[in-house]
Amino acid sequence: MKNIFVIIALIINSLCLFAEPTVTPSIVDMGRQCPGTTKNATFTIKNTDTVSITVTLATALQPKYITITPATSTISVGAIVTFNINIVFPNTFGFYNASFTYKRVGDTANYNLWNPTITWDVNPHGDPSNLLVSSVKCNSAHLGWTAAPGATSYDVYRNGGKVKTVTTNSCDFTDLLPSTAYSCYVKANNLCGVSNASNTKQFTTPALPATPTNLAWTTTCYAATITWNAVSGASGYYVKSSSGTVTVPSNSYTKTDLSPSTSYTFEVRSYDANGTSLPATVTVLTKDQPNPPTNVNIIYGYGGGAGILLNWTASTSSGVTGYTVKQVYPVGRTCGTTTSNSFALNSYLEPNMNVFTVQAENLYGSSTSVSAGLYYYEPSNPTNVEIVTFGSTFVMRWTASTTTGILGYTIKQNYPVGRTLGNTTSTSFVLNSYLYPSMNVFTVYTIDKYGLLSTGVTVGCSYTPTSTISESMNMDALKTEFGLDYIYEFSAENNLLGSTETLNNSSITLYPIPANNELFVEGIGEFDAVVYDITGKELLHMENACGSIDISAVKSGTYFIHIKQGESTQIKKFIKQ
Repeated sequence: MKNIFVIIALIINSLCLFAEPTVTPSIVDMGRQCPGTTKNATFTIKNTDTVSITVTLATALQPKYITITPATSTISVGAIVTFNINIVFPNTFGFYNASFTYKRVGDTANYNLWNPTITWDVNPHGDPSNLLVSSVKCNSAHLGWTAAPGATSYDVYRNGGKVKTVTTNSCDFTDLLPSTAYSCYVKANNLCGVSNASNTKQFTTPALPATPTNLAWTTTCYAATITWNAVSGASGYYVKSSSGTVTVPSNSYTKTDLSPSTSYTFEVRSYDANGTSLPATVTVLTKDQPNPPTNVNIIYGYGGGAGILLNWTASTSSGVTGYTVKQVYPVGRTCGTTTSNSFALNSYLEPNMNVFTVQAENLYGSSTSVSAGLYYYEPSNPTNVEIVTFGSTFVMRWTASTTTGILGYTIKQNYPVGRTLGNTTSTSFVLNSYLYPSMNVFTVYTIDKYGLLSTGVTVGCSYTPTSTISESMNMDALKTEFGLDYIYEFSAENNLLGSTETLNNSSITLYPIPANNELFVEGIGEFDAVVYDITGKELLHMENACGSIDISAVKSGTYFIHIKQGESTQIKKFIKQ
């Protein structure tokens, strides 16, 4: 019930019509202060009420932190009184607020004087703590500590002297000496000064790893290899040269981008988990580069007009072991090496501009390269190539190449065997000695004045020693397989094979076509069989076969099988799927 009366009284009091005193200024902000310091402030109160008022300036912070003069004052209507406030700021970090009350004359109630409000923020002297030292190495260590409240920076002391100031609660020493004892602590700085010191930590840096010893070196014209005695316990080595520092895992290092006849200095240091050793230094000298060959030129038609030769005058350097010839255009490749002063280019010429280089070699490197070039025109092919018969003579003939100065023509057999049949200066070639009772493929090439060949023209002919073409010969398929425009067909009426006998057994049948892994042969007893691919390469050879042969070892494609019984042979074509 008593509480209810108090609440009612407060409500009635708040509804009274009187003017609250005017306070100037309404807020007194002391800002951020250091603990234990003092500061004065003043403000005025004007009575704007209709009766006199008695102002009692009281706050919970009195008298510990605040002294007010006068503490009590009666102010007549319209009068102004000045009050002085002296504040001793506490040693506790935080935000403070002081407010006051007053009474009206003839009124027993206390009223809040909403102004002035006095505020301040205390910045105490906090001390850093829990200093720890970690990651101690030969030349470095890490320090960390618990931050001090309100600190703006920290002074770090080592062996009694301040060595650095940092703004965070950690720092690194990077200038320590190996095998040395250290003692360190830190102090905090804030707006009010310097704190007490943290706890002190002592530590001793480890010794440096051992410096590599017995450095040795070997060089070539363009490279140097350095070796040294391995350091026990080392994790690896740093090798420094004029181009930078590299890390190597073992006790040797080779640098390959050097110049001949030049001195280079290298520093080698070992390292482990604690640090890096002092350097060991060595100076090396690269070998002399051999002088290049001179008078490099290309000789045409050497050896009686049979080719093209790269020729040069020997290097004047002693110790030259030979020469390297390279083609740099239109393809990049090493053609070969030689100990003589010339090199045949026939195998490397392209129908284009050709550029070759030659370098002298010694035991330590190569000379600079010297180049020579030529434009090579590939000879034109013969045209109108065909195979014809004159009685029992089988002739391959053609229209001459349009290239001038040619040496003649080369004829090669591509199938069923691969071989060069011969050369001729005429525009025909007799084939009787080279035909097989099967598909035959031939190519004729033009030979230019340097002994180099044209791309060649290929033709084919099929020969069956019976009076009709073999049932197994599909001419359209053969044209596709060999890339031929036309296949010339000949039978036994031409008496091509002379005394060679061929099985004339039309009842021999191969199935299935295409075959899988087994090819069945009907119409013949026990036989020998040889399987060839279309280039004439022998793939399978079976003896005393009967009924079928196993072809699982060959890939999918078109093949020829030679079926032999006694001294007689028949050739048939089959497809493996």
